Amino acid sequence: MQPAKDPFQPLLNVIDRYRQDVHQLQPPTTQDNLAAAIGHLQTPIPPSLMRFLERWNGAILFRGALRIRSATEMASAAESVPGVIVFADGPGKDDRWAFAPSSPDGRQTVFGRWADDTFHPLHERFER
Repeated sequence: MQPAKDPFQPLLNVIDRYRQDVHQLQPPTTQDNLAAAIGHLQTPIPPSLMRFLERWNGAILFRGALRIRSATEMASAAESVPGVIVFADGPGKDDRWAFAPSSPDGRQTVFGRWADDTFHPLHERFER
């Protein structure tokens, strides 16, 4: 039996390829911080992003071009769309990355860009 593949192996390969000053991964968060974030957001954090936050509570990648927010920094994209949650910023100063439910029951999520007060879905999972 082969061991399970780490879903973050592509990210780890990029980090291994470059010096540490290019990418900074933050220490893991606590379950209490995650629970508080979920309570504040009033929406579940998708499992793939939750796994990332349990391992690294945020990151600064490519010398600051992309910043993945910590669990406590995530927020609704706008008051009018509380279900769209911004979790990352960059590379442009107005670039925001978000997730939103893609099914009526909220069990499935889609990731994408928040731009011009509109959510643009792109991916089904955080790892990709």
